[in-house]
Amino acid sequence: MVRLSTSGFVLSLVAACGTTTRVVESWQNPAADGGPFGRILVIAVSESNQDRRLFEAQLADALALGEAEAEPSSLRLPQSEQLSRAEIVDTVKDGRFDAVVVTRLIAVDGDETYVPGNTYVRPTMIAYYGGLYAYYSTTYTVIHEPPYLETSVRVRLEINVYSAATADLVWSGASETLDPKSKHDAISSIVKAIARQLRERSVVK
Repeated sequence: MVRLSTSGFVLSLVAACGTTTRVVESWQNPAADGGPFGRILVIAVSESNQDRRLFEAQLADALALGEAEAEPSSLRLPQSEQLSRAEIVDTVKDGRFDAVVVTRLIAVDGDETYVPGNTYVRPTMIAYYGGLYAYYSTTYTVIHEPPYLETSVRVRLEINVYSAATADLVWSGASETLDPKSKHDAISSIVKAIARQLRERSVVK
């Protein structure tokens, strides 16, 4: 959660209880066969080659926690330009992959919520001296909390799994990640959710 204070417009990152990613949409091809897949090529579509390598490596590691083998496409195709069909076909053939997982970022959205300020009185601890009226007048402290804006961030990702043998779409889904504390935190949460979902649906071993 990001908190934007209206008092001086101070932006601060508020630690959350852990980033949560859910697969909010999914579809599985009932006519597809060949799964669960055991050797998978991971392709992340990204404008940043650094982000592509990072995401592919972490998703491959998450998929490999089961019985499947997974490999980032950036190990064989390190170029930053868009991969051609021929390059993907040749890589799949050379690596003897039986499935290809392709991911892409759909959107990063932010919702702002106005939280009004608050004023309240808090009792205080003081020494017992100075007379009744002096004592009573100093036993309470007035606390003023300024209003602020809470911004919630939502990251949506699309995941498609294709059969290498037929190039048919086997499974498709969309994940939603709420309030990641950082890019690395978001990626870690997303890849775990994707790998878990694909294993539960018997898409991968």
